Amino acid sequence: MLAMLQRTVTDAGGSYAFCDTDSMAIVTRTSDLPNGIPAISRQKVTAIQRRFEQLNPYSNSAVPRLLKTEATGLCYCVASKRYALYRLTDGGIELIRYSEHGLGHLQNPDPTGPPWIAQYWARSLRLAHGIPSEEPSWYALPALAQTTVTTPGLLNSMRPSRSHHRRAVKPFNFLTTAPTSRPPAGAPVRAGDFRLVGPWQPEPSQWSNLKFRNVSEPADVATYQISTEWSVPQRAAVDCFGDYLGRHQQRSEHKVTGGNAWGSLTSSPLQARGSIHLGKERAGGSFVRSTSAMAYGEGTNAQLIETLQQHLACPCCRSAIAEATGYSTRHLARVAKRESVIPSPVAHWYAQLTQDQRRRLRC
Repeated sequence: MLAMLQRTVTDAGGSYAFCDTDSMAIVTRTSDLPNGIPAISRQKVTAIQRRFEQLNPYSNSAVPRLLKTEATGLCYCVASKRYALYRLTDGGIELIRYSEHGLGHLQNPDPTGPPWIAQYWARSLRLAHGIPSEEPSWYALPALAQTTVTTPGLLNSMRPSRSHHRRAVKPFNFLTTAPTSRPPAGAPVRAGDFRLVGPWQPEPSQWSNLKFRNVSEPADVATYQISTEWSVPQRAAVDCFGDYLGRHQQRSEHKVTGGNAWGSLTSSPLQARGSIHLGKERAGGSFVRSTSAMAYGEGTNAQLIETLQQHLACPCCRSAIAEATGYSTRHLARVAKRESVIPSPVAHWYAQLTQDQRRRLRC
């Protein structure tokens, strides 16, 4: 239905700021817009809503409108699911609705204050409109996330051989992770194989004192402490909230043309190169497990993806690609065996390489 709505809006001469799962922000204002961004009237939007009522399978008393208007206002959109709707007031900015995409996994750095994601968006909007705004004090805290013990590997990484059962981490316990961690200088571990997990701690003042373990190393190996300074000896470096949020609005859109551009963007063509059989589907009386690769963005095509697949099949090249893209070698090994689809950021990164750079990836 979202694809039908997209087509209907564009056929009406309009455009949209973003789509978010089951909603679309249709551009209805014509003033103060960059050149080339189409907009339609509110009357046309209402006509589109009425047209979609033909598809409403529910009674009017239960669901009066299949497409209802949830909010209207100005839109600040930095990616397909990263946006804020707001109004300008005499006092500054009034948030109407905002996205938590790319932020919701992080722990709350300001438990006693207003919602921290709302603080972030409000400050971003004030800066975008030239309104002075001080940086909150929690921008200097390490950007840590919450995870749950759902795999044996994660459980074993937090259970030293001599740990007491009562004090040990149990399945489905919460843990704290450092999503942007880098190993200390001289540590015998690659950055791509370095993922820190530690005990659950909701109190931000205690985060710098936590002792983390690397899931790629045995649980009996020494623990790591963290720092937001990248040159502190014997400490793993992690991003502070200020660094992390600074990148939040610089996310490249891999599935549109001109992914780093401002203004009106166009969806990139998507080429399916096969099918994926999941579960217990059969072919010829035997279980089938096949996979496909998809090409995203400008400059990626079937031949380029096939060349990337050949590079991923080579262990040396795979390690180099893992180092450059941040994906684990284990994940890329599954891609090389065609057990998993090529991640779109990997395909996008590979498409930006020159022929000489691709040649240098070979052993």
